[in-house]
Amino acid sequence: MPAEMKEDMWEVAQTKFDIPEQAKKWVFNKICHSWRNWKCVLKRKYYNPFSTVRELLHHCPNRVNRLQWVSLVKFWGSQAGKKLSKINAKNRAEQKMSHTGGTKSFARIRDEERAQDPNGEAPDRITMFGVTHRCSDGRPVDQASEDALRQLDERVNLYPQNLRNSTVRNEIFTQVIGEDRRGRVRTFGLGVTPSDIYGPQASAAEARRMAKAERAQRIACEESVVTLKEQMDQMKIRMSQMETLLQRFTKSGQLSSFEPASDASSR
Repeated sequence: MPAEMKEDMWEVAQTKFDIPEQAKKWVFNKICHSWRNWKCVLKRKYYNPFSTVRELLHHCPNRVNRLQWVSLVKFWGSQAGKKLSKINAKNRAEQKMSHTGGTKSFARIRDEERAQDPNGEAPDRITMFGVTHRCSDGRPVDQASEDALRQLDERVNLYPQNLRNSTVRNEIFTQVIGEDRRGRVRTFGLGVTPSDIYGPQASAAEARRMAKAERAQRIACEESVVTLKEQMDQMKIRMSQMETLLQRFTKSGQLSSFEPASDASSR
């Protein structure tokens, strides 16, 4: 889209809403998202029901410029348009996971969760995923969400409470849900990019160093979990041995030898 057209849309948006300059990028993303949805509505209502070009041109929507409608009909009927439509339909069919945010933005949901937190802290990605993928009664919104929530809980519970820091939880989220798509950060909504969350793009060497440090921390946490589990297993074995020994002493009457002497025997 030409830069001058973007600026025109920005000026129109400012005449209708009180928008700070910092939100300019978000406005452009929102316009792009709304435009895609609008084309979807047009195609469903005014293109798919008709089979001939004459019918399509005759049923030009009132809110669409006729010349633009002709161009749109021409594109949808072309090989490139049909190919793109098939790709989009396939991608939609592969989307098995929905969310319950509705028309409320993830930014609003995140802010509401922060307001409810006793310490005023924003929810991490695992928490946000749970909030936006459960119905009002607590049930997961679909089977894919239920499976993901179960896996997240199982992996988090492998770590002791004191080791469940943000790095570990973010690593678990990525393992279960997958890597973020380019230019997007899951659970943060429209317009938020990795640089907004993690800072300016680091150099390749710095990125490798950060990744190495995170892996080392994760490995250390996993080793701590293994060590604690081994210690607990050893304690269980010792307790079992002590209980067995105690039962043997009780059955053989040997415990009486450990009882204090009576007053009569001491005289």
